[in-house]
Amino acid sequence: MYEIYAALKRGCTFLSYAITVGTQVFIMFLLMVVGYVVYKGHLFDDEGARQISVFLLKIVTPVTIVVSYQREFDSNLAGMLAISFPLAVLCHLLPIGAGHLLYRSHVADYRDKRMSLVFSNNGFMALPLLQTLLGSVGVFLGSAHIVVATILIWTYGQYTLTGDKRSISLKMIFLNPGTLAVIVGVVLFVSPVKLPLPVFETLKYISALNTPLAMILCGIFVAQANILSVFKDRSVYAMALLKLVVVPIAVLLLLRFIPVATEIRVALMIAVSCPSATSVVMFANNYKTNYIYCAKVVSATTLLSVLTLPFILALTQIAW
Repeated sequence: MYEIYAALKRGCTFLSYAITVGTQVFIMFLLMVVGYVVYKGHLFDDEGARQISVFLLKIVTPVTIVVSYQREFDSNLAGMLAISFPLAVLCHLLPIGAGHLLYRSHVADYRDKRMSLVFSNNGFMALPLLQTLLGSVGVFLGSAHIVVATILIWTYGQYTLTGDKRSISLKMIFLNPGTLAVIVGVVLFVSPVKLPLPVFETLKYISALNTPLAMILCGIFVAQANILSVFKDRSVYAMALLKLVVVPIAVLLLLRFIPVATEIRVALMIAVSCPSATSVVMFANNYKTNYIYCAKVVSATTLLSVLTLPFILALTQIAW
């Protein structure tokens, strides 16, 4: 009888959490629809989308991270952040290994497929979910995954696309908006001196733009792609299955054996379960690989994540 009760309780917990996450993801999906409509209605063009992307990347996302660090120093939180960094590395090493195993050099567009599998939309897509489900603590812990991904995309990512170690930009590893924001944030976190209230309130207003702008931009990216061609490509389905289901479940099973706080696990799982990163398209375009394929994957995984994210995160909730 107890086993039946426990099973029913887990089922109710799973359903409740799936509904909660699903509601938030659906709201984000509706914001994506706004982006799709405004692009198709010619209220934004490609240059406008690029400008929004740059504004989010260089201003809004870094400010969101800095705001999450504006808090009194807490040794427990500091310890959780320190643990989050090596775990974020581990969460990237798993898809890196899978990518090299599945997409060898004889596979068409193997460079782009490896990139699409490894890098998640941990900024535009993950930060709004982190803020909604875990509050500023979620953004605080999620920043570890962003920094690790940023370092890897400027090292492993560039080498993957070019095959040339000389293309690795050590300067951009440290002098990029994400890493700089975390450095500034950590200084604020450990220092007794905080930002003046008017400055902090201004940054909070900017931070509040992150969710709507990021989701609208995702909708614009979907609108820029030919949806029919996206779903006619069978390799895109395979990639979406790997990216949105197989890798997250593999990471979930791995984290189950590591005794860390639930907030850390949830923050990492949100980042890992997000669709492929839009930055993959930008890098592929810059290095003249098949960026059209990358755009298809980003579009497909962004749309399908509306279904997979609630499932994976609800599974995360009942796994411990």
